[in-house]
Amino acid sequence: MEAIFGRRVYLNLHIKVRPNWRELPAFLNALDWRSMVGRDE
Repeated sequence: MEAIFGRRVYLNLHIKVRPNWRELPAFLNALDWRSMVGRDE
């Protein structure tokens, strides 16, 4: 973001986490994070 805007950026995130999401195969399959790894988009 700093490269895009040409200035320093302060990013404050609030993330809601689903309990035990790592142990839910159906949730992980729906998330499909493996297909997003390594993309340069």
